Amino acid sequence: MRVIRVFDSKDYQPHWRKTNRDSVRAIIFVQGKLAMIRSRKFGDHKFPGGGIEKGESHADTLIREGREETGLAVLPATIREYGKTIIRRKDVDCDGIFEQISYYYTCDVRKGVVGKANLDEGYEIEYGYELVFVTSKEAMAANAKLIDNGAVPWVKREIVVLQSCTNFV
Repeated sequence: MRVIRVFDSKDYQPHWRKTNRDSVRAIIFVQGKLAMIRSRKFGDHKFPGGGIEKGESHADTLIREGREETGLAVLPATIREYGKTIIRRKDVDCDGIFEQISYYYTCDVRKGVVGKANLDEGYEIEYGYELVFVTSKEAMAANAKLIDNGAVPWVKREIVVLQSCTNFV
């Protein structure tokens, strides 16, 4: 899968132990707008998705996370690789390297079907996540206002992916 961008803070020693966290994210267009998750607490926009659980394929995770975060039903036959981002930085818990690879996939969802989101206890509920349909320009503008907000560090990553998506619509 092509690399969209590597974000490497280089604030670690190369010999430190590495911890990986892989996730998948859905790029879903519905009638020319992106299906995104907006935080009522901060106003950021992120692509639906999350961590890959043991034994899950990327497609399984995309379908599960899509339903949990948005209530949308991803159509498995429409899932296509788009690209990945890599974040590498010092682990906040120890002298280690934290690396997160986010795999982005384009996909379609079942038309007219929006179920109830099932947000994780914890930050998803605390942040007030909700499904919104926005243009990439609207999402980039909202995220740009939050670049320096440490509570939502993923906005830089999402802006880069949003910039690469603008030619879809």
